[in-house]
Amino acid sequence: MNRRDFNRIALTLLGTAPLTATRAAERYPAKPISLVVAYSAGGSADLRARQVGRYMSTALAQPVVVENRPGGAGNIGTQYVARARPDGYVLGIGNLGPLSVSILRCLPTFRSIQPRT
Repeated sequence: MNRRDFNRIALTLLGTAPLTATRAAERYPAKPISLVVAYSAGGSADLRARQVGRYMSTALAQPVVVENRPGGAGNIGTQYVARARPDGYVLGIGNLGPLSVSILRCLPTFRSIQPRT
């Protein structure tokens, strides 16, 4: 990279700095927060999420919507949270099982283990 390219990139970054600072200065919960439960309504995870959501709503002065996404032993709700935009408006609550099983399935070393007879 020559000096002219470096200067061009530096000026571009300096020019966008005020936009980034304005974006970062926005108050965090500018819209409702979604709290996703990986299990059906009425269970212990759902009750815990509703209790936590009530306190979060009071503390953040924004509504917290509890969404139940049951199925697949908790994997459907967990995948929904994992694939959501990382902006802090979709949070997940559930159990450790779906997280650990989903992570183990994705590891290449785990797939390469062959059963011994």
